[in-house]
Amino acid sequence: MSTAKHLDLDALVPEPRTVTLKGRVLLVPDMPLESVLRLVKMKQELTDNSTQLEAVVDFISDLLQGANPDITREWLIAQLSVKQTAALVEFIANADSEDELGEASVAGETQLPLSG
Repeated sequence: MSTAKHLDLDALVPEPRTVTLKGRVLLVPDMPLESVLRLVKMKQELTDNSTQLEAVVDFISDLLQGANPDITREWLIAQLSVKQTAALVEFIANADSEDELGEASVAGETQLPLSG
């Protein structure tokens, strides 16, 4: 007698997560594999800090615009500090960790994860 097995991948979708920026609550979608691969590629290829920061902003903008269509890259640049940007990238990348921002950011030492 054979028993069919089933894996419900929809059950693995995390609860919605949000961040607040300048009084606006933004939905942070789960990072799809495409974005993970893009993040890994950026980390391997980029060496210039200004180019890295531009790539990080593009990454954040693309990801957030999927769930918040009215958010623009320009708006994010005008609103985010470097510290907020680093915390947001860490929040996005560590969706499954218990302490989403980790010990370093609690101590105010968050760094951009792409700084090589």
